[in-house]
Amino acid sequence: MTEEPVPPPGAVPAWPALAKESALDALLLGSLVFGFALLGILTRPTGALAAFWPANAVLLGVLVRRLRPTSVLAWCGAAAGFILADVVMGGTWPKVAWLTLANMAGVIVGYLLFSRIPLGHRRLLQPLSVVYLIVIVAMASLTAGLVGMVINPLLFHGSRADGLLIWFTAELVDYLVILPVILTMPAWRRPQRDQRHREFVLRLDPLKLAPALSLFLGGALGMVISGPGAVSYLVPGLLWCALSYSLFVTAVLTLLCSVWTLMAVSVGYLHLGSDFGGQYELQSFRIGVALMVLAPLAVASVMAARNELLRQLQHAATHDRLTGVLNRAGFIDQAEALFRATAGRQREFSTLMLDIDHFKRVNDVYGHAAGDLVLADFAQLVNSCLRDTDVLGRLGGEEFAVLLPDVSAAVAQAIAQRICVACAAHSTLLEDGTPLISTVSIGVAHVPDVPVTLDAFLSAADAALYLAKQSGRNRVVISGDESLPAATAVP
Repeated sequence: MTEEPVPPPGAVPAWPALAKESALDALLLGSLVFGFALLGILTRPTGALAAFWPANAVLLGVLVRRLRPTSVLAWCGAAAGFILADVVMGGTWPKVAWLTLANMAGVIVGYLLFSRIPLGHRRLLQPLSVVYLIVIVAMASLTAGLVGMVINPLLFHGSRADGLLIWFTAELVDYLVILPVILTMPAWRRPQRDQRHREFVLRLDPLKLAPALSLFLGGALGMVISGPGAVSYLVPGLLWCALSYSLFVTAVLTLLCSVWTLMAVSVGYLHLGSDFGGQYELQSFRIGVALMVLAPLAVASVMAARNELLRQLQHAATHDRLTGVLNRAGFIDQAEALFRATAGRQREFSTLMLDIDHFKRVNDVYGHAAGDLVLADFAQLVNSCLRDTDVLGRLGGEEFAVLLPDVSAAVAQAIAQRICVACAAHSTLLEDGTPLISTVSIGVAHVPDVPVTLDAFLSAADAALYLAKQSGRNRVVISGDESLPAATAVP
C-alpha cells in the first residue's frame, strides 16, 4: 500500500480537479467496501449478523493511511458500497439502512479519533501506540454497539443489552485483528535485482523461519492437547515473532492466528472444554482471541521504535552532519563491505577523489557560514550526478570521495568530467544573495578486479588528485596517466 502525498501548505486545488479527485475517491472506496461487504455477507447466518465482517476495519484502515481529508462525496461512496452489497444479496431497505448506519457510525468515530493522534501512533511505531489503538477501536466499537442497541430489538427481536454486546464485540474483534495489518503495511517499492535476491535468500534462512514455525507447532499442539488453555499455546510463538520480524509481518501473523483459532473452534478442530451454547460465552471467547493479539503487537511496536532509534544513531555515526553524505568512517565501512562482497568473483571498481578548488579562500573572504553552504551545495550537486549504487563520502574538510562499482575506466572518467563541468557551471547563492562559483579537481583510479586494497586504491586516486591540483585545478586526472593531465583536463 502506498501513502498519498501531502499537498504543500497553502495549496488549494482548482474546483474541477478537486471534484474529480473526490469522485474518484468515492468510486474507489465504494468498490472496496462493496467487495469486502459481500465477503462478510457470505458468512452471515440467516436472520443474524455476519460471522466475519472485514469491511469496516478495511475502510477505516484505508482512510487512516490516507494523508489527506476525506470529502463528503467519498464518505457517500463508502456508504453506497455498504448499501449496494446488502441490496444485491437481497436485503430489505429498512434493514439495509440501519446496518449501514451502524457500520458508518463506527468508522466515522474511529477516523475522527485517529486523525487527532500523531502519524507515528497511527502507524503503531511508538511504544504507546497499541494503547491508542485499543482506546480508539473500543470507542468505534462502542459507537456501533449503541446503534446496535436500537437495531437488535427492531430487526432481530432481541434485547438492547444483547445488541450492544453483539455489535461491540464483533466490531472490536474485526478491528483489532485486521486494522493493524493495514496501518503497518509498508509502502510498496519495486526492489532492485540484488535486493530481491537478498530477500529471497533471507526468506530461505531456517533461523528466520523458526518463529513462524513455532506458531504452527503451537496450533498443532492445541489440537492434540485440547482444553481451556489451548488458545494460549500460540502466545509464545507470537511473542517470538514480534521480537524477530517487522511490525507488519507480526500483524499479519496475528491476523492469521486469530482467524485460525476462530475457525478451528467453530469446526471442532480445537476443543476448549465449552460448547459456547450461551451468547455471552461466545462473545467472551471472541474478545479473548482479539485481546490475545495485543501482546505481540505491543512488543512489535516497542521493537519498531527501538530499531528506528538505532537506525537514527547509526545514521548520525556514519553520516556527515553538514552535507548529509557519508563521513570518513561511514564511507570506508561501505567501501570495504563492497570489496568483501566481491570476494571470489570478478568485479571492476573505480574511485574518485574530489577537492573543491581554493576553498580556504571562500572561508577567508566570505566566512565559514558561506563555506558551509558551498560544501552542502557541492555534495548535493555531486550526488545528483551519481547512480543509486555509487558511494559518496566526505573524507574531511573540502575533500570528498566516490566509489563507483561495476564501472570501467572510461565511464568513470566521463562521470568525473560531468561532475567537473556541472560544478564549474553551478553557482551557490550565499545568504546575502551573492552567487559564488566553485570549481573542483578530481583524481580517478580504476582496477579491473578487486585484489587491491582499499587504501592502495584511494591512494592512487589521491595521487591523481594531487597532480590535477598541480596542473591548474578544475580538471580530471586519471591514475596511470599522470604524465598527460592536459588530455583529461576540463576546459
